[in-house]
Amino acid sequence: MRTSEQEERWSKHEVIFEHENGQESLFYMQTNGRQYVLSEHPENQGPHVSQFASKFGDEVVRNNIEVDSKNRPESVQLYAERQDKGQDGATRFDQWEAKTTMTQNVSQEPNKIESQASEWQWKNAKQSEHSELEQRLGAKLEQGNLHSSKWDAERQNQEFREASLPKTEQSEELRQAAREQQSGRAADEATRQSQEQESQKQKHQR
Repeated sequence: MRTSEQEERWSKHEVIFEHENGQESLFYMQTNGRQYVLSEHPENQGPHVSQFASKFGDEVVRNNIEVDSKNRPESVQLYAERQDKGQDGATRFDQWEAKTTMTQNVSQEPNKIESQASEWQWKNAKQSEHSELEQRLGAKLEQGNLHSSKWDAERQNQEFREASLPKTEQSEELRQAAREQQSGRAADEATRQSQEQESQKQKHQR
């Protein structure tokens, strides 16, 4: 069981990541000094945090190596929010893992070898849902993808379209379908709705 003292070690920061093309991405970075969790910021106007997680990881690795050449890329524990969601609409996080692919000898003494990682690669084969990651790390974590600017804009557009529909039985069905799409069950519910509407049409035709 995690203690409140463990939770207090975590700190949250709003970070701006500047891309090579001059674009900037705003995201949340939470860390306890060993583990790093990157979450999308609702006001981010640049690329999604999942698109540059490994580049952020590179900076952490390089900083660690500068502090101590014995530090390895494999020691960085990095998690980043995914752009997509689970089937139930839950926010998911990738676990980014580094693997050293090349080392160099940085020893100043002629007969001594001191290996330092010089190149590494990232993979993100493991995913966790938001609640699972919170439980594993023992910290309350941001999940900005639920409140992203894009999502807010889509919701406002959807509300406008709903408001424009006349209040008929059919428009109520469309509103219901729209609400269910927003809650993350788009494909299954849309199919079910269309099947129901088709059966209703057949009943009316009879």
